Amino acid sequence: VQDNATTTDGAVTVTQEKLEGLALTDLNFERDTDAKFTFTEFNISTVYTLACWVKHESLTGNQTYFGGNSAGDGGMYVSDTGDDFNFLPKSTTSAVSIDISDAIGAALATDKWYHLAVSRNGTAVEFYINGVKAGATQTLGSDEAHAMDAIGAEHDGDSTNNMDGNMRDCRIYDLALSADQMASLYSGSYNVTPLHWWKLDDSVQGTAT
Repeated sequence: VQDNATTTDGAVTVTQEKLEGLALTDLNFERDTDAKFTFTEFNISTVYTLACWVKHESLTGNQTYFGGNSAGDGGMYVSDTGDDFNFLPKSTTSAVSIDISDAIGAALATDKWYHLAVSRNGTAVEFYINGVKAGATQTLGSDEAHAMDAIGAEHDGDSTNNMDGNMRDCRIYDLALSADQMASLYSGSYNVTPLHWWKLDDSVQGTAT
């Protein structure tokens, strides 16, 4: 897969789902089959937003949405059976996280769609669930650029901690979206074109690489 594209060269199951009253097509990532989207690693500076729609088939281990770097760890992911929302831009710094139950009253559940997002402005990191800020603003220990090379996995060569479920509409913005902008993005009314955009809405079957 290439940036701003939805082409694949492998076998990922495509299913039709209902989300916010709209009929959507998405890609199903099966952890056991090591399904993921990979691309040449790139850095996205220190001010950006990551966002995607997800529906989990399982919440065991780490569920990674945006990968980290060549060390094979980090990125934007959920752990602790859907109760911790984590962000780690590079292996040389420490992850920041929020407790989802404390923030929204319950951990994430399987078979339910969520819009998950992280807004980063330097060392300041804000987590959003369904368009609403979740928990307090967190502070990274260093202001390093995010190296990325995978969607649905920690790293292009890593087979652990992959996403297990459905994903669509994965976006990277080269700005830290505000709370109002996040609410607009969640509702579908935010019309600014992302820096990178993986719609994952093609009717393609095969292994995503």
